[in-house]
Amino acid sequence: MRVRLIAGRPGATRGPVAGGSTDPYDLDLELAAGASFAVPLPAGHNAFVYAFEGDAAVDEGRGVAALARHAAGVLGAGDAVALRAGGEGARVRVLAARPIGEPVVQYGPFVMNTREEIEQAIADYRAGRLGGSQARDAAAP
Repeated sequence: MRVRLIAGRPGATRGPVAGGSTDPYDLDLELAAGASFAVPLPAGHNAFVYAFEGDAAVDEGRGVAALARHAAGVLGAGDAVALRAGGEGARVRVLAARPIGEPVVQYGPFVMNTREEIEQAIADYRAGRLGGSQARDAAAP
């Protein structure tokens, strides 16, 4: 098993990314076939698990759910999640943060707070106002 702490502070260990208003928590876990690991989660954080290699089973205290490769599972309230790798082993990310308490609207790659902001982002994209072309034009002599 290999655990890489990217953000957060489980116990005395602190990841390279820390702080901020959402207090992020990010673990990259590599588990051998059939291996299990219990991941502590910060109180009050929303969390999800993403399997990007192999498959895993997730148990957050209300039953076990399979998590296939390239699938994400949103976790409910709790202070830990138990993971078990499938027959090929698994590599998963466990990500958590304090909720921001704002509405979220998503359309394609755009994520904003309101439908109006989404429509403005689409209009800006279509007009070439999303950084790339304007930055190049501003830098030209």
